[in-house]
Amino acid sequence: MRQARTGLVLMAVLLAAMLGGCAPPGAVRGSVADGALSELIASVEYIDDDNQVVDPRFQAGHLVLVFPYIPGRIFGTPGNDLLFTVLLTPEDRLHLELSRAEPGLRAGAATLQAGAETTGLSLRPARTRFARIGTFPFDAKTRQPLGAGGFVDGGTRENLVLMYFDRACTLTGEVAIDDETYVHDISIPAAGFYFLRIRQDGPRRYVLQRVTALPPVVFTIRPTQLQPT
Repeated sequence: MRQARTGLVLMAVLLAAMLGGCAPPGAVRGSVADGALSELIASVEYIDDDNQVVDPRFQAGHLVLVFPYIPGRIFGTPGNDLLFTVLLTPEDRLHLELSRAEPGLRAGAATLQAGAETTGLSLRPARTRFARIGTFPFDAKTRQPLGAGGFVDGGTRENLVLMYFDRACTLTGEVAIDDETYVHDISIPAAGFYFLRIRQDGPRRYVLQRVTALPPVVFTIRPTQLQPT
């Protein structure tokens, strides 16, 4: 799966790292109201390219997790606006109070944006505003990026994408990115936050659908270089 990268986020984390709070321990869960998530608590794992957990020696100590957003797209580069900045110790779980970010996202989300990442997609109603939540992990000590961040299903190990939609809608069609095809078969029942599952459906072909039964969610870090710390 293609992972957006941005140098702008590093500037943001240097300014915002001290604003984060530690996540409380607890069960891995998401709260659901009217089908949408209001909060999320997830464990944190370091993984390889197959989404499998790597040796604990490869893990950094304290982390800063930064969550910008991509308006009007699922794939692309986020801007500087941050929804959450969270400081974690190795023992912490990630806790996001999603409902607190919704007022800002109502203004910051956008209708479907034109571009290579959206060509071939159809959004109904067309006035729907949406955004993908970005996931960027940093080493709290060095303030350097640790690699690619994301969410996975703790059972199937499939990739998950956290999204916000401002109303009930459908997002359908196929888009080609590099040499991969992404089939969008997304139906959203009401405004709010939702996970999309990215399921492989053949060589370099993936299907995106809304998660209807919340699995155990894991925030994952795919280190840029697997070198013991």
